[in-house]
Amino acid sequence: MFKWIIFVFCLLSFSAESKTLFFGDSLTYVIGNAYKKHNNDTDVVYNVGFSFISNHEYMFNYIDSSNLNKYDKLFIVFGTNDFIHSGDVDNYSVLSILFISRILHHNKNIEITWILPPTVKNDRKNELIQHTKTAIKKGMKPIGIRTIDPDIVFGGDYREKVDNKAIRTADGVHITNYGADLIVDLIRD
Repeated sequence: MFKWIIFVFCLLSFSAESKTLFFGDSLTYVIGNAYKKHNNDTDVVYNVGFSFISNHEYMFNYIDSSNLNKYDKLFIVFGTNDFIHSGDVDNYSVLSILFISRILHHNKNIEITWILPPTVKNDRKNELIQHTKTAIKKGMKPIGIRTIDPDIVFGGDYREKVDNKAIRTADGVHITNYGADLIVDLIRD
């Protein structure tokens, strides 16, 4: 009987860590791998330069061909390469809702978080990124999907360092390992 209790306890302790998927553009790589330090049972799927608005058919097909039932959590990291104008906010919101609906069709129990694009070095692109962030939040809020804004820890204005440590790479877009650690601390709260 005692061996059976130990077996059940071990089984429960191993299953306590959920399987997680990070899915998105190039920012996904560094954020997903930072998350892996806390949960080794994490998959990271990303495409460099990926635009949700331009490549959504590929993403929908990827979701349809994937086994999402093996995941408990999904972190979406799209939007950094989508520089939409204010007139495109509604269409982008609808597209993001359709994407989430497709995911939930394959796994209705998956916990989804959309990590919003951070502020970048280019002011003109930041204006367009703000529209993208607005569109994502507008789509996610009514359907109960959590969004996380890296600017909470990075600051609303572009900055290269936090606590005197680099959070951004020289290109003004990508995130350092330290910056990714800050985002992971935020999403794990």
